Amino acid sequence: MQQTSTPTSDLAGRCEHRGWSRGFTLIEVVLALSVLGIVLTALGSVLTLSLRALPNRGDASEQPLIVARVLEQMSDDIQSAKRITGTSTTLTLSIPDRDADSEDESVEYSWSGSRGDPFLRRENGGTWITLIDSLSKAAFNVERFASQLDGSTALVDGSEQILSAWETGATASYSLGTTMWAAQTVMPVLPADAVAWKPTRIEINVRSVTPIDGVVVVDIRVPNADGTPSATSLLTASVNESAMTSSFAWYTVSLSGMSSLSPTSGISVVFRTNGSGVVAGRMQGLTTGVASPGMMATSANGGALWSPFSDGAIYHRLWGIVTRPTTATSAVDRARSVTIALTPMNSRAFSTRVYTVGNPEAQ
Repeated sequence: MQQTSTPTSDLAGRCEHRGWSRGFTLIEVVLALSVLGIVLTALGSVLTLSLRALPNRGDASEQPLIVARVLEQMSDDIQSAKRITGTSTTLTLSIPDRDADSEDESVEYSWSGSRGDPFLRRENGGTWITLIDSLSKAAFNVERFASQLDGSTALVDGSEQILSAWETGATASYSLGTTMWAAQTVMPVLPADAVAWKPTRIEINVRSVTPIDGVVVVDIRVPNADGTPSATSLLTASVNESAMTSSFAWYTVSLSGMSSLSPTSGISVVFRTNGSGVVAGRMQGLTTGVASPGMMATSANGGALWSPFSDGAIYHRLWGIVTRPTTATSAVDRARSVTIALTPMNSRAFSTRVYTVGNPEAQ
């Protein structure tokens, strides 16, 4: 059998060919780098264009968004405000407590008024925060209207006024002596909201009686249930007969020192002597026909027993004051709305009108 042999040199050549790996040529490397450079350059251009297309705070295209956010924030603050203080370029708001410290918050908006300056905001006197980098113009207008503000209620004494009077049509006169007394019971008609009243003075119509040696005593007493004077005296004052004339005339007797009385309480004014002299003076009166919330009475035994006349009256003018609750009111301005106009640099003006909630005070 014939064997075919392979030359050793051929085997070596084949083995050498199988172990060799072919690399990139210089031309291929250069071409690859050129293509990569072109791709990177294109990507860089796209990225640059994209970044330029994104708006920033200084771009006019971003201004509407920035201003819209600012106006929205201002609207929220204004609608929460309890008090608004404003000028053409500043706005200060008092807002109910937001941080649970039991104190109102102070929010301020401000523009200097100089073109190009920023629009600022701060809370509670803190650091100013820039809301808009630069403004060409800013203007605020607070629409105000007058309102009455109720204050605290207090009890106030009114002006002195006549609370009871009768001075015409006398049909009888009474000489005041040791035993002869006269009395006028008064139940003043007061306003429905009166809480108290107090007599301050009384004018009496008297004349002297010879011999002029007595004293007329004006004795303010608590009335009995039937309207006659009781024995309980609240205050006394007097007029000397020597100060009177022989003709009937009006004399004023001060009742200073009287305490305030309930609006449902009346008084009995007793006219008597102090015990000296037989007759101390003479008074006029009418036993019937007097339509008034009071009555007269006479006593012939020094006040031990009284004879009442329900529609009678002794000449008198009783002055006094009435105490009533009074609520102090004061006129204040309130805000109905706030108009805001902001004009960024190189942009149109943006404006809005914010209607307030509850019409807060405006200063």
